[in-house]
Amino acid sequence: MKKFYYLFALIILFAGCEKKSLIPEVLTGDVTPTLTGCVVTGYILDDCGLGIEEAGYLWGTTSDPEMLTYDNNIGMVKTCGTGIGFLTEFTIDGLEPAQTYYVRAFAKNSEGVGHGVVKQFTCNKGLAVISDLSFDNPGSSKIPVTPTTITPTATIIKINGAEITERGFVCGEEATPEIARFKVVAPLDGDFTATLIDLTSDTEYNVWAYAVNSEGIAYSNPTLVRTQTFKQEFVDGLVDANGIMISKYVVTVGLFNEINDGTRMSTEGYYPKNNIKYASMITFISRINDATGMTFDLPTEEEWRTAANDGFAYSGSDNIEEVAWYAGNSGDLLQMAGLKAANTFGAYDMSGNIWQMTKSTMETPEGVVRILVGGCWDSTAEQCEVATSVFYYPLATSGTDTGFRLIKR
Repeated sequence: MKKFYYLFALIILFAGCEKKSLIPEVLTGDVTPTLTGCVVTGYILDDCGLGIEEAGYLWGTTSDPEMLTYDNNIGMVKTCGTGIGFLTEFTIDGLEPAQTYYVRAFAKNSEGVGHGVVKQFTCNKGLAVISDLSFDNPGSSKIPVTPTTITPTATIIKINGAEITERGFVCGEEATPEIARFKVVAPLDGDFTATLIDLTSDTEYNVWAYAVNSEGIAYSNPTLVRTQTFKQEFVDGLVDANGIMISKYVVTVGLFNEINDGTRMSTEGYYPKNNIKYASMITFISRINDATGMTFDLPTEEEWRTAANDGFAYSGSDNIEEVAWYAGNSGDLLQMAGLKAANTFGAYDMSGNIWQMTKSTMETPEGVVRILVGGCWDSTAEQCEVATSVFYYPLATSGTDTGFRLIKR
């Protein structure tokens, strides 16, 4: 009976004692998010006297402790410590901004792997990342660089978790985008491109793309761009109109001033040059011939009419509103060149905006007069027709309604 009592007591004693686990005890410490990951710490509380073979951190997109384990090997670093105490701080990188992830510490000995609790973190949002600028503008009708405009293109490489609320371009002669003088906002949808306007001809500008999100303003690397000269635009803009090489625009203030005295001009340089005498036109032609090494001249009335005649009543259309500034739509003001549609050959303002001088003359009772063609900003619709011409006294000043266009011989 006594033996039975002792045996019963021993059974109770063993039943009341659980075998102590020899797996390491681990604590997951502080987790500090970064843009593409986090900085995490941990602590090995007990190695159970068996030492530590490996210790580190596990991470992934699952919050399930049964899945985020050493054996599943989702994301892992193993070189953060081999003894009791703090694990080496580790920076997890390469994750997605603004995305939620889970992390825990672990330690392994000969008996198994101990895991700390699973902790959640969400990567920070960041500034957008923008490509370098391009000026090729594939598929665009915009000319990348003119005397007074620059049309760049960019790409948002990374949004970094924060929605873009504004994007565009800035430029200036300074090297800092925050104080750039010129800015244009681009649409949020479609191609990331826009045109900076009102620049000065033949001038170097630093150009940046920018993108705004909740984290601030991001800028691309700067690109140094030089605007064209009016002379180069003039030479590049010659068009073949029925075999006549004629300038795309009438002679503008910008071209006239640049050739005469080297003046650099902004957008107002695109107004047609007026208020000059015929003799001043001839002097200008001599100077532009010297500057370009080419031979330019005023067209004869017949040459102008050949270049203007593309089968329509007005050069470019039977609808005057499409191609010409005249009394019915100009507001009684001279307009900048090139704002209406070009004719079939690519020449602007062949009809309307400003009368154009020719070399042709005719005898009148009052003497020899020179022929003007094309109509102007205060002309009737009939006067803007290709077939119409008027006359001009050679010694008179042209006034605000008369200018000139050149052909290349």
